[in-house]
Amino acid sequence: MLNDISPQALETLKNRIEEKNVEFFEYDVSKTFQKKCDVWFDRAVLHFLLSEEEKNIYFENLKNSLSKGGYVLFSEFAKQDVKYCANLPLEHYNVEKFSSLLGDGFKLIDNEVFEYTMPWEDTRLYLYVLFKRIS
Repeated sequence: MLNDISPQALETLKNRIEEKNVEFFEYDVSKTFQKKCDVWFDRAVLHFLLSEEEKNIYFENLKNSLSKGGYVLFSEFAKQDVKYCANLPLEHYNVEKFSSLLGDGFKLIDNEVFEYTMPWEDTRLYLYVLFKRIS
């Protein structure tokens, strides 16, 4: 199962992935849904959710969807001085904040800051944080 909020991203992935046993769907994870998955990869989406309701629903969806033994990987802006992306305001996260929001049922596996070079050669720092669901 692979979800993205971007139909263009899904189409690109469908064309790249040779595995035919993948279910693709387009859904906004800040809205309630019920799907089960083994991997939850947030590709720089969470930092755009600003209301407490959206964030609460997001983490409720994550916890209800991710199987025990599954993994969640967050990729969010690392620098606190980045206030906007695509002219949209951002929420910032760090390892401690992720740990707190996920709770005791998740174990921190690893984290790192990665420098990404944009197509126009500007660089951005992203924080990658990997957790495993343990209960």
